[in-house]
Amino acid sequence: MLQTTLRRGIPTTGPRAGTNGRRVPAHGRLLYNYGSASDLFSDFPMPRIKVELPERFSFAIEIPVQALHINGAGHVDNAQMVVLISGAREAFFVGLGYNQNNVEGLGTVITDAAFQYMSEAFEGETLVFRLAANDFNRYGGDIVCRVSERESGREVARAKLGFVFFDYTTRKVAPIPPRFLERVAAA
Repeated sequence: MLQTTLRRGIPTTGPRAGTNGRRVPAHGRLLYNYGSASDLFSDFPMPRIKVELPERFSFAIEIPVQALHINGAGHVDNAQMVVLISGAREAFFVGLGYNQNNVEGLGTVITDAAFQYMSEAFEGETLVFRLAANDFNRYGGDIVCRVSERESGREVARAKLGFVFFDYTTRKVAPIPPRFLERVAAA
C-alpha cells in the first residue's frame, strides 16, 4: 500500500505526487529534472507565451548579474529580470537621445508586457540586452528585447513591452512624435 502525505494540498509521495509524478518536498516546490522552461511546461495543456524576435536589433547594453538579482534558488529572480529589462529600456531611450520620461516633451507608459524565460542566469555572468522598437501604431508600439549571456551566447530571456506616449500635462495618451520615429529608423 502506498502512503501519501499532503503538503499544501499536493501529495508528496505516491502515484499522484506533485505534478506529473514529481515528488514535492515540504517547502512546496516541485523537484524536477527538466532542461529548460519550455521543457518544464511541455506536458501541460496550456498556452505558452512566445515572443517573436525582430531580424535586427538597434541597441545593445551589457549588465552584470549581481547578488541582489539572485533568488533563493540561486539564479536571477524573475522580478529582478523585469527590473534589468526596464533598465535596458531606459538605456535604449538614452541611446536615442531621450529618457523615457521626456521624448520630445512626452513620457512613455508601459501598457503590457510579455516575458519568455529560456534559461537560468547566475551571479557573476554578464547579460547582453539587445533591443528594438517596432510594431508602431498611432500612439506607441513595442520594444522587443533578447537577453543572452555574454560569454556563451546562451539565450536567457525574451521580452516584449507595449508602450504608448503620454502627455503628463493633460494626463492623456498622445500621438507618437515624428522625430522619435526618425531616430528609431536611423538607429
